[in-house]
Amino acid sequence: MANKTYSTLEAAEKSGVHRATLMRWLKAGRVKASDERKMPGGRILRWWTDADIKMLEEYKNAHYWEMPQARRGKKK
Repeated sequence: MANKTYSTLEAAEKSGVHRATLMRWLKAGRVKASDERKMPGGRILRWWTDADIKMLEEYKNAHYWEMPQARRGKKK
């Protein structure tokens, strides 16, 4: 039986971050999907596994609140 895979949007929702946040992390090289394939026109199709989503959650818990964007509007 094959492992279940998720789209980037589904992975973002399951890990509890916004899709734009996940895209920033991908662009910065902070996280990586298990399978990435370049499509015609320069797009990249990514498949995320349950292990990848767990890694995203761990990254979020360790680093998310250290980012300046996450602090906007937060009282000290």
